[in-house]
Amino acid sequence: MNIRGVAILVLVAAGLVWLFRGSLAPEWWDRKHPLAAPLSVDGVADGRITLADGRVFEPAGIRWAPGVDPAARDEFLRVVVARGVEIDRDLGDGRAFLRAEPRFYNWCGTCREQRRNWAGSYAQVPLSEYLVYSGAAEPDTAQAGLTARDRWRLDGVDDLFIIQPIESAQARRDALPFDAWAGMFVDYERLLAAQVSPPRE
Repeated sequence: MNIRGVAILVLVAAGLVWLFRGSLAPEWWDRKHPLAAPLSVDGVADGRITLADGRVFEPAGIRWAPGVDPAARDEFLRVVVARGVEIDRDLGDGRAFLRAEPRFYNWCGTCREQRRNWAGSYAQVPLSEYLVYSGAAEPDTAQAGLTARDRWRLDGVDDLFIIQPIESAQARRDALPFDAWAGMFVDYERLLAAQVSPPRE
């Protein structure tokens, strides 16, 4: 091969490295608010979450949205709780207010160059409220055992967010398509209180 051919190969190789430099870097995930002590989830079936210790919980304060395929709903719920849950409040009858930490993958790739191959992020969410936001569920504030604050939080999802359709069909690697709004749930009560006055205790 002559000098001209070598030069062309070097230029092509340099161009390919420049073009794919983001994808050659190690992949990394944002994780700003991890769960403190998550309990492992053993499985999801019929809208119920089975923990590794054998306890079974249904998310409190919700009813599953009509028209949502139960298999798609369970797959979505499985992805949301894949990294475990924390129990905010156990109502003692198989229902509980839980906290989860879904992972959201970078589906558009627009941040790869600027953020060194950013793969996506995690977001800590109150599970019942997040399921309402996702369109998988609706508030059921007539349930027994709910406080005025529980009802305020569940109904408040409509005041802060546009309800989204569940995205289980696009889930991959136990992650959902990136959603910047999901990260707001970490400060959910503060944000809601700025929009709707909290109930008096």
